[in-house]
Amino acid sequence: MEHPSTAQRTKRDAGITAAIFGFFAMAWFGWAQAEPPDLLGPWLIAGSIASLLTLVAGVAVTVRHRRDGSAMRDAGTNRRYGIIVGAESAVAGVGAGILGATGVPDYIPVWIGAVVGVHFFLLAPVLRDRSLHAVGAAVCAVVVAGLVAGLTGATAPTTVVGAGAGLVLLIAGVVSLLRHA
Repeated sequence: MEHPSTAQRTKRDAGITAAIFGFFAMAWFGWAQAEPPDLLGPWLIAGSIASLLTLVAGVAVTVRHRRDGSAMRDAGTNRRYGIIVGAESAVAGVGAGILGATGVPDYIPVWIGAVVGVHFFLLAPVLRDRSLHAVGAAVCAVVVAGLVAGLTGATAPTTVVGAGAGLVLLIAGVVSLLRHA
């Protein structure tokens, strides 16, 4: 049996990845709708719909290939995944609470996006998916753009980070499906 860190990703893994990315892309596109410019509204809705379709396609692939192996079937992988996601959730929540309590809630999506971007780098070796490094880098770039936009007053950080992270996750979900089609 192959060691989990070197085993090939399966179609089931690709479906799970697409479903998770589709779900969270919808959430980010929704967050971007808090105060978007008028011209961006229809694009955010289209992104949400495309994200939903990616989620549904990911679930369909997962169900169709439910008997395939998966990175998450390994107890060690499952434990490391849980630790990373648990720590990430705690750090994101504490940071968001501090930003809200100190009167700068507009930067909560920037903080959450930064935590999410970093978590992809940590999850890449655990899930045997090097492409998560690119996703993490892209989310971190979006976070920097959102921070700059917020500090310069050009656009609300929520709009930039929500739309950008939603787009990154949508693209990554679709690529996951296509790469293993």
